[in-house]
Amino acid sequence: MKKILLSILCVLFLSFSFAQPSGKNLKINAAKTVEFLTKELKLDAKQKAIFMNAYGEYAANMLKAQTKAKMRPDGKAKNNSVEARKALNESMLRFSEKRNKVISNCLKKKQQKKYKDLVRRINPFTIKLEEPKK
Repeated sequence: MKKILLSILCVLFLSFSFAQPSGKNLKINAAKTVEFLTKELKLDAKQKAIFMNAYGEYAANMLKAQTKAKMRPDGKAKNNSVEARKALNESMLRFSEKRNKVISNCLKKKQQKKYKDLVRRINPFTIKLEEPKK
């Protein structure tokens, strides 16, 4: 009896330890990304504030899009994952364009060019920095 209870507790513990809220991760990743971009682009305080707002809004919008993509308008879960991925991709493109438009308005010419190179290293779904591809 003890072994069964212990096994059940272990299974529950493992299942809860792997389930992490993605909303918190998106916001943390956005902050880390802005810090990285601040160092690489040598942003001033005003530009950094604009970046923080743009990436914070992007993270919030992506979180909403991820939850919305999993649900149909009638409130039921979607069975077809292709529909969900397609809706999420459309949202991601729309939000990325909006974010980049706001950001490019505050950058200088050299910074814009470098930003275009650096933004390719950012995963648009997780807002996490990835190593440059060789």
